Amino acid sequence: MAEESKTKPNRGRAVKARVITLCAIIAGWLTLDAATKAVFLAYPANALVGGPYLGLIDFRVVHNTGGAWGMFSNSTVALGVFSLIVCAALAVYFVITAREQGWLATVGIALIIAGGIGNAIDRFVRGFVMDFIEFSFFDFPVFNVADIGVTCGFVLLILGLLIYGVHEGDDGDEAAAQGDGAQAAEGAADDGCEQPADDAASASEHAQTVASPVKEDGDESAGER
Repeated sequence: MAEESKTKPNRGRAVKARVITLCAIIAGWLTLDAATKAVFLAYPANALVGGPYLGLIDFRVVHNTGGAWGMFSNSTVALGVFSLIVCAALAVYFVITAREQGWLATVGIALIIAGGIGNAIDRFVRGFVMDFIEFSFFDFPVFNVADIGVTCGFVLLILGLLIYGVHEGDDGDEAAAQGDGAQAAEGAADDGCEQPADDAASASEHAQTVASPVKEDGDESAGER
């Protein structure tokens, strides 16, 4: 009972720490996304702002009204609604499973929500998503900080769920082993308590056996006298 009472406050503090971390990451990533997009608002669409840098990336302004690779073109409002639905579903999932979530999954969920909200704000306010990061060395859709959050978030979420599953099994095995160890210790203690009692009983029987001949010899001597 004492261990359970100690475990509940510890779990409560862990859940509180995860919630604070989730909110902080969402707020920080949304701020970073908005600040970087604001830098490129003054440039027209398809303008090459800078680069390539180290032969890896350049900054090219793209007003994206659809999804990646031109999919769902001119469906910006529908995509914005879909993003908010996904973010809401992830938030509900986190609230339900907050006690069991690991830190990787918590960070992953926060990044996905922040990225989804960041792009949804663009779609509803501007009518397009401001993309500006382009790979120089191969053909890949232009993206932004919100997209980075969504992609990295999904990776961290999957890794967190996989790692948590492994640790959960290990914890169960460890708990079972501890339970077996406790039972073994209790059994040994019971045996230890029974052993002295058995030894005392054996000693008493032996003393009685030895005392009986002595008493008979004394009675015989008394009779002869």
